[in-house]
Amino acid sequence: MILGLAETGLGHVDEAVAAGREALDSNGVVWPTLVLAGKLDQTLMRDHKDAAEVGDYHDLYLDMTARASSELQHPDPALASKDKE
Repeated sequence: MILGLAETGLGHVDEAVAAGREALDSNGVVWPTLVLAGKLDQTLMRDHKDAAEVGDYHDLYLDMTARASSELQHPDPALASKDKE
């Protein structure tokens, strides 16, 4: 994500989107990655919102944040049963 932010700062939209997608497509996206993904999304949408690849990245980011939110609201039932023991 840091690479994506750096590429955005240089005006390299394609490279920024590619770096962001690679990070979000990896298994086990964690909170710090989502925070940086949000910063990248904000910067891309502010500076390059008319680029098609930016819209695609924005949609991916929204999907990932929705999934993360859903996982927080519906924790793994197996973990909940272990807490009761």
